[in-house]
Amino acid sequence: MNRARFIAAARLEFLAEVIYYSEAQAGLGARFTAEVEAAAARVLAFPLSGSPYRSNTRRVLVKDFPFSLIYRPEPEGIIIFAVAHHAAPLLLAITRARPLTTASTPTASRRVMRDICCPMNWSPLVLAIGITLYAHATAAATPTSQVPAYIAAQHRTVLEKWLAMNTTLRVATDEDCKCDDDIAAMRRGYGGVWKANPDFHPYYAVGDFNGDGHADFAVVVIRGTTDPKREAAIFNGPFSPNSASRPAYLSGKYVGALFFGPPRPKPWRLIVGPFESEGSLLVPKGSTYVLKPSNCC
Repeated sequence: MNRARFIAAARLEFLAEVIYYSEAQAGLGARFTAEVEAAAARVLAFPLSGSPYRSNTRRVLVKDFPFSLIYRPEPEGIIIFAVAHHAAPLLLAITRARPLTTASTPTASRRVMRDICCPMNWSPLVLAIGITLYAHATAAATPTSQVPAYIAAQHRTVLEKWLAMNTTLRVATDEDCKCDDDIAAMRRGYGGVWKANPDFHPYYAVGDFNGDGHADFAVVVIRGTTDPKREAAIFNGPFSPNSASRPAYLSGKYVGALFFGPPRPKPWRLIVGPFESEGSLLVPKGSTYVLKPSNCC
């Protein structure tokens, strides 16, 4: 029987997004579930209809939501490797889709085979149980102290909710920068137009980045532990204490310290890069941001 099968990581991604949309608006989680199921059903019926992607995978859009399913046709149906948000890099999905090498351990091989699971026709009861178990598991696995104390309370709430669904991430701290002299110089000022900024932290910036009249914030996060990667994350305001927020921008393409505001000329742009450099600009584009050279605009 043909069926759509999720590896465990993709299944958890799916459940995390159902939680996110359910908290954001009543009924939205159910709509997201229905559209993911519809996308999976389309490619199950027509496996080659998705756009060719890397590592012999294909990609199909989820209607009305900024997500794609990364899948591969198989004789018995399709295997879904990721429920990927369009603002996030898809490298992880590609890595998941690669065949196991001879260096993989037998335990790892068995785990991958076990991770391939269930058809899409989950009952509401099974889905509700899965969401509850996932929420408890991520809450238990997420330490309460991974957001630095200097981050504003409202932003801390946003980050804690987001990190609870992304347990491989943590917020980068001043210590991670290993730039004590640069931090001290920013806090005391360089003289002239470069005034003292006593509250400067290299991996946390606050301001109206997109010009909509609401304060936004940006952080640098570190993904993983064995081979950690740094990524810049921007969250657009306003923020509600009763709903989850996802980053408007998340990328590890070019990451450094974060800078915003004077003495640079208006319109101010969020700048990312090394100290005492021109850096690169994160310029708003629609609901997200694009990385551009400092002399672009």
